[in-house]
Amino acid sequence: MSSHPGRSLIASAERKFGHLAIPHLIRWIGVFQFTVWGLALISPGFEDHLLLDQTKVYQGEIWRILTFVFVPRTTSPILILFAVFFLWFISDGIEQEWGPFRVNLYVLSTIACLVAAGLIPVFGIVVNVATAFLFFSAMFFAFAAIYPNQIINLFGVIPVKAKWLAFGNLGYLIYIVMQLPLFLLAVIAGLLPFAVVFLPGFIADWKRQSDAATRRVAFQDRVKASEGGAFHTCGACGKTDASHPELEFRVAADGEEYCETCLAERTLAANPEA
Repeated sequence: MSSHPGRSLIASAERKFGHLAIPHLIRWIGVFQFTVWGLALISPGFEDHLLLDQTKVYQGEIWRILTFVFVPRTTSPILILFAVFFLWFISDGIEQEWGPFRVNLYVLSTIACLVAAGLIPVFGIVVNVATAFLFFSAMFFAFAAIYPNQIINLFGVIPVKAKWLAFGNLGYLIYIVMQLPLFLLAVIAGLLPFAVVFLPGFIADWKRQSDAATRRVAFQDRVKASEGGAFHTCGACGKTDASHPELEFRVAADGEEYCETCLAERTLAANPEA
């Protein structure tokens, strides 16, 4: 799920506690959301007893620290069906990649972070309003990071790659933060487990791509130089093997190529006592 030491720790925990994991946990959350939606139709206000209300939690209604993820943020029968189906879809994808234990760990970590932020005075109200949406976003971001090119039929009609939907979701979160800066705490809390799992990999991939691009540009420059009659070019004085065939060229520790004269000068400057 994350860096090598983290994977080792998680693998060790999975061997000890893997049997406690709930298979298809995200699926079950979708089922409970549909159930709560139905109960709210029968008994309006029922969902209020499940929300992450910090005042109620401090008064002893501890169940709210878990039940808030079961509260759907829509009253539309069409939208709730889409939401539940989508949770089932991403649940299968994530669990196929990670297995039940790691999915449980990710889900519970996300819930714990949202609860921690939701119980902070002043920020609690802002966080509580967004908990269900942020939980959904965290699950979808994980799916999109694992399967970025997976085609998803938006509203069952428009084919869109998962990564573009994720960018759209992220853009919407940024827009909300710009409108309501206090919402930033909720976003950080909800996406912290995602960042811990995926950010190191994103950074490593970006670095590899950047290094590859640098090497590709350098190679293309050499090819162009060779087409002009020179393959080696001194990074200091600009001399080439075509203009000065008597010179030898070497690549220094900084990755640049120098003629023997400039390389000797650089070596002397770096080691004046030599």
